[in-house]
Amino acid sequence: MKKLLTVFLIVSVLFIACEKTDPRIEDAKEYIEQLRVESESIGWTATVSVDNEIVFSEGFGLANYEQQVPVYPDKTKFRIGSISKALTAAGLGILIEEGKIDLDASVQKYVPYFPEKKYEISTRQVAGHQAGIRH
Repeated sequence: MKKLLTVFLIVSVLFIACEKTDPRIEDAKEYIEQLRVESESIGWTATVSVDNEIVFSEGFGLANYEQQVPVYPDKTKFRIGSISKALTAAGLGILIEEGKIDLDASVQKYVPYFPEKKYEISTRQVAGHQAGIRH
C-alpha cells in the first residue's frame, strides 16, 4: 500500500510538472524505475493527462522478458488484476449513494439468472467476497 501511495505521489508530481523540461520529471522517472526494480516487476507504464490531453507517457522495463520487448505505453497491454476490486467498490459506492442498489437484497434481484442456492446470497456478501462464489 505504501508503494502504491508513493507511485500516486510521483504521478501527482508529473501532473503538476507537465512541462517536459521540468527537472522533476526526470527525478520521477528515475524513482518509478527504482520502484519497478525493487518490486521485481518486469514492466510498468505511467501516463498523465490534463484536460484530456496526454502530457506524460512513458514505459519502464519490458513487456516481454523472453523477447526483450520494451514497454510501450500506447501498445503494451497489462492485466488489470486486483485493480478491478477498487473500481468495482467505487462503482458500488456510487450506486449505494444514488439509492440504486440494496446491499441486503438477494443477488437474484440484480442477476435473475444466477442459480438459487441452499442459502440466500445477498449483494453485500458478493461485494465483500463472502458469498462463496469462486468465479
